[in-house]
Amino acid sequence: MYETLVLIVLPFTACVGFCVAAAPYCKEWFESREGVYQEWLDEELWDKTTGRQLAGYCVISALGHLLVGYVIFGGFVVPILTMFLGYWVPIWVMRYLIFKRHQLLEEQLEVGLTNLANSMRAGLTFVQSLKEASRNLPPPISEEFALIAKEYELGKSLDEALEHSKHRFKSVNYNLAVLSILVSRQQGGNLSETLERISAFMREVFAIDRKIKVMTAEGRFSAKVIGVSPFFMGAMLYLGAPQYMKPLFTDPLGGFILFLALILNLIGFAWIQKIVQINV
Repeated sequence: MYETLVLIVLPFTACVGFCVAAAPYCKEWFESREGVYQEWLDEELWDKTTGRQLAGYCVISALGHLLVGYVIFGGFVVPILTMFLGYWVPIWVMRYLIFKRHQLLEEQLEVGLTNLANSMRAGLTFVQSLKEASRNLPPPISEEFALIAKEYELGKSLDEALEHSKHRFKSVNYNLAVLSILVSRQQGGNLSETLERISAFMREVFAIDRKIKVMTAEGRFSAKVIGVSPFFMGAMLYLGAPQYMKPLFTDPLGGFILFLALILNLIGFAWIQKIVQINV
């Protein structure tokens, strides 16, 4: 009885002591990650999640993957690998959400430029047109236009505010629009006509891009199937005949085979994606 109690109390006490000793370092690391993530989210104008929340999601995901990896596979190596993988899952999800926001911005850009051109034709200045568009258009394009107008009101020149917005948009079409606006302002051209021509050009580009996506939909779906099928088949084999799959996780040669299979799978997925991706 005494030996059993010692075997339970000593590891628990050691874990508690380790957590107490590491707490200041963990807090410092967490705060540094929080600052980095908050700066990234502020740059992307993402206000639905804070840097502290994202850092917390990463820690919770890492611990959850560690527990799942230990329960399913046991041992030490695989749970540690799943822990590192789990840490990055919330960041990958956030990158995907931000990528979808950039896609939506790209789709709204043509309507936004048309709205600016119509407002300027009605007699408003460019900054007034930006404010009007920020009130009438849906987010996220309205948020971007409002931020350009706010930076101008806070003391930046309009050219600087537009140049700064290019780093947030990260769009070739928007860079072209900003360049045309700056040239038109410097040369004294008709800015509303310039915006209309850019909007019409983007409308044609988006139509061609949508047509290409329809034509390459089958290839992109094949790439996704090829990328997912090895993991699906591996899970089915592990559930149906675990004695044949366990050496892949317990034997060093099995780990090397898994790593090589993963690399080849990623190369094949990237190769097919490159073939079906056509830039307009």
